[in-house]
Amino acid sequence: MAVMQAGRRIPPFRLVVPFAFAGVLFYASILLYLLLYPLIYFYSRLLCVVSWYSLPTDKGILVVHDNSEHSSEWILKILPLPTERSRYLNWEDHKNWNRWSLPVQLFHQFGPHPIPQFFMPHSLPAVLVFRKFHAPKLFTFGDLSREAERKLEELHSLIATDISK
Repeated sequence: MAVMQAGRRIPPFRLVVPFAFAGVLFYASILLYLLLYPLIYFYSRLLCVVSWYSLPTDKGILVVHDNSEHSSEWILKILPLPTERSRYLNWEDHKNWNRWSLPVQLFHQFGPHPIPQFFMPHSLPAVLVFRKFHAPKLFTFGDLSREAERKLEELHSLIATDISK
């Protein structure tokens, strides 16, 4: 009997506590994510509704750019957008943006989300088009985007349909 008890060792309490704590944190984070995800979804839909009713026309355009040479080339192609419906944000000043302004909230919710965050200048310029009763449409023209010319044509056709109405 003593031989069987010697083979069955109980780990010290100080070694069990960190693993138990990690397990509790793991399951608590999953539960928290499951509880908060519907709220995040509701918040994004609420931002869409607010943008629909705060826009002066049927479509609103949010352009986010940085001061790089690549971005300035694309901005010259994007600039023919109707300026009375466009809002421009400069990524170089993103630390000075008012966190609670509607364009900044829309960009943070629907704009590009590169991982890691310091790749954001490679995803810019970005254009967000908000149409009433539709989900926002994102167009990115940065170094990391694919088929940028096709996206530019799609962007111009999307805006032209509103102008022709």
